[in-house]
Amino acid sequence: MAELQDMLSAYVGTVETGAVVGWKALWRRFPGAKITVVRRKVDDVIRSFANLGIASTELEDELRQRDAMLATLSKMPGVTTVEFGDLRRMVVCQRIFERCLGLPFDWEWWESLAEVNVQVDVAAELRYLDANRARIEAFKREALSDERPIITVAQERWSDVRDEIEELFAGHFAEVDGGIEPRRRYKLDHAAMAAIDEAGCLEITAARIDGALVGYCMWMTSQDVESEGLSIAQHGPWYVSEKYAHLRLGLKLFDRSIDRLREVGVSNAFPHHRLEGRGKALGAFYARRGAKEIQHTYSLWLDHA
Repeated sequence: MAELQDMLSAYVGTVETGAVVGWKALWRRFPGAKITVVRRKVDDVIRSFANLGIASTELEDELRQRDAMLATLSKMPGVTTVEFGDLRRMVVCQRIFERCLGLPFDWEWWESLAEVNVQVDVAAELRYLDANRARIEAFKREALSDERPIITVAQERWSDVRDEIEELFAGHFAEVDGGIEPRRRYKLDHAAMAAIDEAGCLEITAARIDGALVGYCMWMTSQDVESEGLSIAQHGPWYVSEKYAHLRLGLKLFDRSIDRLREVGVSNAFPHHRLEGRGKALGAFYARRGAKEIQHTYSLWLDHA
């Protein structure tokens, strides 16, 4: 791993097909790296190998393991993912180019290479892999030896979390609302959440463990119409799976979300807590962070069904 780190440190960037095996180790060594994952269907890759006369159960197992690793890496905050077939599209190549290099897209360079089919000498590549088998296996062992989970707390968009958040939202609802008010049924309004996010009024701080979403803290931002120029934020859902409560991720999520509100110019935030669940005693927590209690909120149903 040290050898690979030294090699990568000498380059602006690199394209790797096998280094995903050590993605955790690389993530720790290069925390600020701009990573783009290219996904291709495993069956398509297997067929490509078969066309070259390369096929085995061992190979298929290896490819599926790597595909699972790529899927996990794709969920890490800040990682961009594209489909292999989309690399034919100029706009996709432009996005990768500008994100990874931080430079304006070079149209002429792209046009000069877009139709070029670059191939490797497969026989020579296989000989190289065979000759370096011991070192490659040693790299894999070292890369996989560190089983510590990677915990991230970062800003994300609704589109980043929507496919994973249903179970957490349902757990949150059951804890603080389940059975208390039968007329308030649980059904997450994905369209409304997406619309609020698109309007720029939703701030989501998400916690992940090895790429899997385990918690979140959300705020809805707006302007105080009674105080011109005052930007405010109302507390939305805040929850961490009880399985990970011992990691104190809830505190990290809240504090990071407050930092984010400061970054986007919010002057006044209004945290809240319900009277049920793990958050029922949060008043003291808010007070320690400088908040003061200013109101009580009631629920008044206007129908009598």
